[in-house]
Amino acid sequence: MRMVLAERAAALKEIADCVGEHNLKDIIQYFVEHRHDVVVRRTQFELRKAEERAHILEGLIIACDNIDEVVQIIRSSRTTDESIKRLMERFELSEIQAQAILDLQNLLQQQQEQIENLKNSMKSIGYSIVCDRGDINK
Repeated sequence: MRMVLAERAAALKEIADCVGEHNLKDIIQYFVEHRHDVVVRRTQFELRKAEERAHILEGLIIACDNIDEVVQIIRSSRTTDESIKRLMERFELSEIQAQAILDLQNLLQQQQEQIENLKNSMKSIGYSIVCDRGDINK
């Protein structure tokens, strides 16, 4: 971020230094070139991010296609590192892809735990309501 700001400051200083020497056409040309550079850098950044995301999604697709085996590997592994290593070896995944699969599995586990907690809360609330109703009907 600081580097980008420094580059912009340098470009503005260059333009300011040139104002006395150049006409409006030259100043606009400098501005257009600067905007072009900004768009190119932003597009390259967005492309890199999209490629990284596609790489992860390729791994998740492989995991979905082999979900039973993936679950078996994860459950039978003693550690996260062992799970990653075994997934990488079995399905020729990168470390980033294997980690994404484990992250997704961990997220699913957390969601299941939250659902179970909600079910238990609902049961206890339901039980207390039933007990309260029973007291009223007596």
